[in-house]
Amino acid sequence: MSKALRLLYRQKVLLAFLETLKGNGDSTDVLKLMFLFCKQYKKQYYAFFPYQFGCFSFEMYKDKRTLLNKGLLVDSDNFLIDKPTGMLYQLKPEDRGQIIAFANQTKDLRGDDLIKRTYLDYPEYAKCSKIKDRILTQEEQKKLLFADSLFKEEYSIFTIGYEGIGIDEYLNKIIKNDIDTLIDVRNNPNSMKFDFNAKALKNFLSKIGVEYIGIPELGIPSAMRNNLDSIGSYNALFNKYEKEILPKCTSKIEYIVEILKKHKKIALTCFEKDYNMCHRYRIATHIERHYGYSISNL
Repeated sequence: MSKALRLLYRQKVLLAFLETLKGNGDSTDVLKLMFLFCKQYKKQYYAFFPYQFGCFSFEMYKDKRTLLNKGLLVDSDNFLIDKPTGMLYQLKPEDRGQIIAFANQTKDLRGDDLIKRTYLDYPEYAKCSKIKDRILTQEEQKKLLFADSLFKEEYSIFTIGYEGIGIDEYLNKIIKNDIDTLIDVRNNPNSMKFDFNAKALKNFLSKIGVEYIGIPELGIPSAMRNNLDSIGSYNALFNKYEKEILPKCTSKIEYIVEILKKHKKIALTCFEKDYNMCHRYRIATHIERHYGYSISNL
């Protein structure tokens, strides 16, 4: 394969997956089949989140555009291979065997039957669906409502970082916890991960009905982040943050509390995966201590 056609392994998997569908797959079918495959074999090629027709992945659609630009897919609403790639035999033997086995298991599972299967097997991914009434019986919808209630939390303030995860997994956490407002507390809301730049993140959140609010005043200036090389240095930074920055941001904290009163569930977001290594947790604990709201760190 030439340098111009170098692919990520997950993109090779997607092409191989399409080969088992004889090179042409309805977009909804391909999404649902890849979702079930990843769940069945505990693969992390793509993450998914609940959307208008069930499980969805922005990363898969990004890869579709990449493969189209490389001349490996046809410009079509479907996932359509331009010409045979032989990609199935460029995969690891275990992956190849699992894809072939899965294709045989699901060869007759398409359309509404496939959608119903994903809804009933993974009800948390059906919560945003606009087609439940058409796909499911009333009795099946009652089971979904019951299952959805099992995922509800009693917390009001969530904190979430995007380090180490993609936009699909991030959105899944937001939806799963019924969060309707995301508050970005980064001092500089730009990121090397393009999907998490303020403008891009706001756009993604708007697609799932979640409001984005940026409060950079609650961030830690980059100059204060020099020489962070141990847990002790981080704790010293956050202690200084609580003493020097938070007291000057009373109006911003009260603004967040007003949002809590109105929206019930919010999330504070920043970069770090470990909330102990991020100032967002200090903001949350400050609100918990002074206003009595409970916290969950995602």
